[in-house]
Amino acid sequence: IRLLEMHRVLKDTGSIYLHCDPTMSHYLKIVLDCVFGETNFRNEIVWCYYGPGSPHMKQFNRKHDIILWYSKSTAWVFNKNDIRLPYKDGRPHTGGFKGGDVQITDERYTKGAGKIPETWWNIAIAARGKEFTGYPTQKPLALLERIVGASSNEGDVVLDPFCGCATTCIAAEKLKRQW
Repeated sequence: IRLLEMHRVLKDTGSIYLHCDPTMSHYLKIVLDCVFGETNFRNEIVWCYYGPGSPHMKQFNRKHDIILWYSKSTAWVFNKNDIRLPYKDGRPHTGGFKGGDVQITDERYTKGAGKIPETWWNIAIAARGKEFTGYPTQKPLALLERIVGASSNEGDVVLDPFCGCATTCIAAEKLKRQW
């Protein structure tokens, strides 16, 4: 029911990001497909992070979560220039298309603005960093800044219905969004 309410109050250019662990993401995607429509599914983002393991583990260490991104309509906000990442060596790549390398000459790619992130984000959790509040499910500010920056404009309203330790509100405030 909360998803139906969120769909109702979301503006037509709005997006919803649902964070969950891999044990439930496939079930929640079906629910989101029903509420928002399969055609409004934008991406599944894999948020990767590192942490301590145990030498006695009998399986791979679970160090990623899933973020499902849906829009309300086919006219969503995506501020790609606000979330670009620097190129690895500070220079643009040369393409690497099938059939050989092709030099890219388009100014949008050669001015060094950076690339749009892939759908796997390696954003560390600061165990005891200055943003640490002690809240058990706290998300890194960098994660929320990327989401808020990508899918909303200055002055827009950002809603985090489960607010936790207010990291979403801090990201929204920092990026000049209402919350």
